Amino acid sequence: MGANWANTLDWGMETNKETKSTTGWDIYAFEASVYIAPYVDKMVNYLNGHGEMPVLDFPITGSTPDLLAVSAEEKAGCEDKVKDHDAYRRCMYEKYKPSLLKLRPSPELLEDEEIQKRMKSCHSPNMNPEKNAYHFIPAAVGTAWEKLKFNHLLLHFLIGGANNVDTWDLNCDTTQDSHDNQECISFDIRVADVIAWIDECFTKDDFVSVKIDVEGAEFGILNKMMTDKMEKIDQLGFECHGKG
Repeated sequence: MGANWANTLDWGMETNKETKSTTGWDIYAFEASVYIAPYVDKMVNYLNGHGEMPVLDFPITGSTPDLLAVSAEEKAGCEDKVKDHDAYRRCMYEKYKPSLLKLRPSPELLEDEEIQKRMKSCHSPNMNPEKNAYHFIPAAVGTAWEKLKFNHLLLHFLIGGANNVDTWDLNCDTTQDSHDNQECISFDIRVADVIAWIDECFTKDDFVSVKIDVEGAEFGILNKMMTDKMEKIDQLGFECHGKG
């Protein structure tokens, strides 16, 4: 949950290499940002053997440490600012802002019918012992099926993925749907009831590994898991963000 730029899709497999199974893995990826979703969708298709591997013209990172670790070529022009993280982030943002502004949503991935169809893919599990199956669900995760207004800083595409913000020290004009030349963009996203989805899709006989990195939404999800005494998850890893 929280696919970001598809750089943690194999987390469950990598942390459970000794787990024995007669079939390949089913990997389900949720992503809230409508601007990141088209890339993840293409990457999942590529991993399933369809199409070419998607390429971006800015570094794929998810945090400030990731951004600091990019190649010398990728950080060219900003290398003298690495000791001042705020100045370095700003420099890298300005360098890649033209590329970030080219990102656009995919209308198909915004449709509720499409999202629900993809969520139901869990009812046709992977039976191939030689191959893993990847599934992408273009929605945020929560504890109810609802819509959410999302304010997103372009900078967060480089250092944190989709992160809902109220105000910041950037030009945050949430009155416009277009994000041309804006540093903050606003859009509506679908939130999926991930607790109900897990309960519907999996049994106690399945090995279920869950990775949660959802910029604060983990609090409601984890509380619901404990309240419902969910017993279908074998492994849980999450990043805890500040609340309020």
